[in-house]
Amino acid sequence: MELKYILILLIGLGVVSLVSCAHDNAPSNRPPTLTVDSVVGVTRTSAILAGTLYIPERSRVDFCRFCYGTSPESIVSVDCPVKQGVVYARLEGLRPGTTYLYYLEAGTEAQRVMSDSRAFRTLPNEVPTLGRVTIDAQGPFSAMLRCRVLEDGGEVLTHTGFEYVLNGEEETVRVEMVDSCLATRIGGLVPHAVYTVRAFAENAVGRAYSEPLTLTTSDAFVWQQPGDLVVLVEDAEKYKVEAMTLAGPLDGADLRLLRDMAGRDAEGRQTAGRLARLDMTDSRIVEGGLSYDGSHYTEADVVGNGLFKHCLSLQEVHLPSGAKRMDTDAFTGCHALRRLMIPESLCTLVPSADCPSLTEIEVSAANPELSSLQGVLYDKKGTSLLWFPLGKDDAELELSPTLVRLGDYALQGCRIQSVQLPSSVRELGMGVFHNAKSLKQVTLSEGVVRMPTALFQGCDSLRTVTLGKNTEYVGESCFDGCTTLSELRVEAAVPPVCTEASFLGAGEVYTRCILRVPATSVVTYRSHAVWGKFKYVKRIEN
Repeated sequence: MELKYILILLIGLGVVSLVSCAHDNAPSNRPPTLTVDSVVGVTRTSAILAGTLYIPERSRVDFCRFCYGTSPESIVSVDCPVKQGVVYARLEGLRPGTTYLYYLEAGTEAQRVMSDSRAFRTLPNEVPTLGRVTIDAQGPFSAMLRCRVLEDGGEVLTHTGFEYVLNGEEETVRVEMVDSCLATRIGGLVPHAVYTVRAFAENAVGRAYSEPLTLTTSDAFVWQQPGDLVVLVEDAEKYKVEAMTLAGPLDGADLRLLRDMAGRDAEGRQTAGRLARLDMTDSRIVEGGLSYDGSHYTEADVVGNGLFKHCLSLQEVHLPSGAKRMDTDAFTGCHALRRLMIPESLCTLVPSADCPSLTEIEVSAANPELSSLQGVLYDKKGTSLLWFPLGKDDAELELSPTLVRLGDYALQGCRIQSVQLPSSVRELGMGVFHNAKSLKQVTLSEGVVRMPTALFQGCDSLRTVTLGKNTEYVGESCFDGCTTLSELRVEAAVPPVCTEASFLGAGEVYTRCILRVPATSVVTYRSHAVWGKFKYVKRIEN
């Protein structure tokens, strides 16, 4: 009996001990300690909340969040990670100039702890911020102005524009924009005068101004009716003028005079004209009058076919601000032409050949279709090269890796010796390298499928050409005049479509030039009606 009671007692003590151990290991459920710090990164619409979460040992915390609002009744929350120490939350979409309450809370579903409340205020909306006023183009009576709105201040812009005043006068002229694009032409300026110009932008908070710009107008020939320029410029003076700034309508008779002054008369004869710098920014080409060169007549806002062809004195030309198109040979043979300024309105042109001194083509920043980079003419997005000036004498052509297209005759007559097109190029225009006498080596990209008509016509120094593996077509007269071509590498497994006209004018190309093709396609090329004419068809060496 005594043994039985002893066993019962020992078992009871063991149960008590186990229960005690289980109690010792159970979570204490002590609440976390929370604090909030000052808000950082406050803007008009955002802020970063910071705080500290301390979790006691063996305690459990299921959630942690910042609560904020403009009043106790409008509180919303944003979760943040449950972790020991510093916690953060970024708030977006806040109202400018508004005070917000905020606090931190954490805990479990059964037990929630809140920190003390604090407050912060978002920054208020402001007046707009403007950059500097720049001049895109300028004539004696007008100027093309541009200014960038750097910051709208958090409010919708209600008014934008420019103000200008003639120095010494009190009356300010204001030109308002129909939209928020701060680019416009101001007119009615006085020659030989100084103006102060500034841009403005206004929102609900107030109006802001740019830094003032000083604008000085230059001299000009001014007239009102087409044909009057002939009256203004006397015969005794026309061959003495080296620089002209024009402001008035230009018909065929006026343009005939300008050609004469620039070194070429209407019959194509060279004159004693010395006109080197011609600024037509404030002029306009109109229909009517005589033929400017004996066979062509003016069209409204068109820089016509052969307009200044072979005018040997011209060095710099600013086209009319309203010109919309420039036709074939407008400046062909202008050997002294170095700089050509294209206005915002001119969106269509054909490059002029034989301008060996041309190094810089500039385009108004307001032009929606064209742009200029380092003097080279591109489309607005920079994906299509339209005109490479002949005066650039780079030995090797470096193109943007984002370039997609080379336009018609874009590199005609260039002095480049080596061209390797980036893989982004997929399209070539007609006669891209026409008459490029210095060109020796060309590697086309794999993206090029068609080799258009007259691609290398007249390239009489060309020695090696590589066509990409996706080439499908070689156009007529593609290699016309390429009498020095010694190696043609075609990486396409299937022979591209071509005719004998593709190699017409290339001399003894079939017996002189080595045709290299993929090793697996040698037999196919040799049996082709045209490619098989090459005496030497060899596989491409790595």
